[in-house]
Amino acid sequence: MRKNKDTNQTGLPDKPNAQVSTGATTKQGKSKTTLPKERLNKAESNRKNSDKATEPKTAEGKKRSGLNAGKDWLFSKEPVVTAAGETVEEFKKLEARAWDSVRPTDFIEEIWLSDVVVNFWRRQRVRRAESAALQKRLATLRSYEVYLPSDQIKPVQIRFGLALGQYQAAVNGTHSKEFTDIVTELETARSLLASTSLGLAFLIKKVNAVKAEAESAGQICTASELALAACAGLQNDLAAECRKTNRFIIIKSAERSQSDQAGGGQSTKAQPKDAAGAQGADRGDVAEWRKADAALILGCAIGVVADQLGSRKTALEGIEKWNDKSRVAASVFPQDGSFDRFARAETTYDRRLYRALALLTMKRGQDD
Repeated sequence: MRKNKDTNQTGLPDKPNAQVSTGATTKQGKSKTTLPKERLNKAESNRKNSDKATEPKTAEGKKRSGLNAGKDWLFSKEPVVTAAGETVEEFKKLEARAWDSVRPTDFIEEIWLSDVVVNFWRRQRVRRAESAALQKRLATLRSYEVYLPSDQIKPVQIRFGLALGQYQAAVNGTHSKEFTDIVTELETARSLLASTSLGLAFLIKKVNAVKAEAESAGQICTASELALAACAGLQNDLAAECRKTNRFIIIKSAERSQSDQAGGGQSTKAQPKDAAGAQGADRGDVAEWRKADAALILGCAIGVVADQLGSRKTALEGIEKWNDKSRVAASVFPQDGSFDRFARAETTYDRRLYRALALLTMKRGQDD
């Protein structure tokens, strides 16, 4: 018998798109619609994959699978979900209260009352799950408010410290970088710090350190002058006045020191030893008084700079607190649809609950 040249030894077509007869015939003797080879292969593949399916076989496995209706067990088939914190005892108490309140008189009323109890129980589960999800969202937001701003400000603090070191070195003539670039970098870092309450707290801390130096020594060094100007702003008038005051104190202190040395050397030659010692003590008291007076004046001037930064910090804290409340409100009413599943679940159980109540009430009315 001659073979068809389009078929191989298995009797199947060699061509990929060739048609395969199903082997069945109609009443008229004609063959039914033939199927492509690809469809046969796909069907065989589907049968093999179905054999590999890992569906639960045991009762315990099917019970666990029933809890997978949602991560919050919103649509679980089981009335009581212990994994969600529910107990059979609490469910029985609710059921007993409903039975005592309604006292069903026949089997139909018992069915509808059971629907009322189950759907009320499940609706409460939805509300608890929604509350837990909201609390978790708020806790995450609080963590964000605590840690993220601090993490964001630390790189800026380092940037400010490096720029300040370069600025101090450039003023002393020991830095090769362009002075304009250094000033720009320093002012940029200071502006970023001054835009947040945490950044301002960092600047105030540095200003208070300069103030402590002034109150201790009666004057501040050049590095502290530059640090004060950097914290307040290189164009800040108060910082400039503090620098002038410090320069004046330094000059007057040097003049008094020279005058005391010159006057002390001449007077001790002509006066007795006891008188010279008494005058030296008097000059020491005057020097201490002048030092304390200078420390008070300079400390007060630097304190005004710290107060100026503190006022800005207070204003920013109010703005940030208002923004925090806005974020909390956005969390309570999220716009990303993440809480829609709770609304859908509650609506479903509400409809079932009130439908059962309506049927039960209607039947009671008909019976009366």
